[in-house]
Amino acid sequence: MNTVSPRTRTPRAEVRKRVLEAALSEFVSKGFASATIDTIAEVAGFTKGAVYSNFGSKDDLFFALLNQQVSRRIEAITALADAAATRPTFAANS
Repeated sequence: MNTVSPRTRTPRAEVRKRVLEAALSEFVSKGFASATIDTIAEVAGFTKGAVYSNFGSKDDLFFALLNQQVSRRIEAITALADAAATRPTFAANS
């Protein structure tokens, strides 16, 4: 009887999340030009193939990261605007 369990595959969303986190770290510390897909993959804990299965190139990875960062800032600004719109107003003392 074989008692070796089959390897479980990391969900695609988790791979993408970890690759984006690793890319952000590498781009910040080394700059875009010096960061490599090999190093990003290593930092994320995956192979270079896993990176390329989610992103076609380093440019695609950068733009996905940029899109993520812009989306987060839009969400934060929207939340602040919504909170400001719901603040109670007080009448001046007459």
